[in-house]
Amino acid sequence: MASFTLGMSAIIVFAGTSAPIFGIKVEVDFYNTMHVPLGIILMAINGLSIILKWKTTDSSKMKSDLLRTGAITAVISAAAIFIGGVDKVMMILLLVASVFALVVNGEVMIKIMRGGQNKLGAYVAHIGMALFILGVIGSSAFSSEQEIDLEKGKTAKVLGYDVTFVGLEPFQENGHTKYHCKLDVKMGSGSTIVKPIMYVADFNNSLMREPDMSYGLLSDFYVAPVGFDDGMQNPDGNAMTISKEKRLPHQVFRSNTKSSSNLIWQR
Repeated sequence: MASFTLGMSAIIVFAGTSAPIFGIKVEVDFYNTMHVPLGIILMAINGLSIILKWKTTDSSKMKSDLLRTGAITAVISAAAIFIGGVDKVMMILLLVASVFALVVNGEVMIKIMRGGQNKLGAYVAHIGMALFILGVIGSSAFSSEQEIDLEKGKTAKVLGYDVTFVGLEPFQENGHTKYHCKLDVKMGSGSTIVKPIMYVADFNNSLMREPDMSYGLLSDFYVAPVGFDDGMQNPDGNAMTISKEKRLPHQVFRSNTKSSSNLIWQR
């Protein structure tokens, strides 16, 4: 089942990353939407496969294990949903499935450790995967987004941060001209520079974007450009996206920059 899930994930990623070759634009949400059901299936089957013993399963013990792990899963999931404010159905299902796998594998690991055995590798890996998915859900639950227009040289207030679009910095990479979109991000006395990349691909003449991120102890600042307007384009042009991710709690904000007659970010 794990091989099947990973294979499906590879197909989804291949399809999404290959779509621009045919002129099809794929948003980031495509990968999230397609992977969530796979995660639910993977975590649920992982927990159930451990409860259902190999070759033979005692029905009374199976019911007891399901009731016990199910009750623990329900309590932990309810607390996580309430504290995290998770309100999306698919995210709730993914959370419950991940907690279930975590509880089942945790119980087995504790039993093995008490018995003095050291065959923990598979269960540690399963727990790690469950914790990873729960971490992703936690990041999403504590996220907030804000759209904003940025004009070169002017500072905009974004969720307590002062963000200034400094300008474009051209550079050469593998014979191609690319552009750093330089942003000055300030919070209090601290300041950091974030420089996502934009360029026009030769093979399909479409605008390509590479995000950038500034890492911090309690927060990450993520920037994903969408487009650039030098003031000569149609006012209904493209945009720039800024996401700020906070870990404790985790927040995300997205900003669309807007231009005037100079170097302008367009929504």
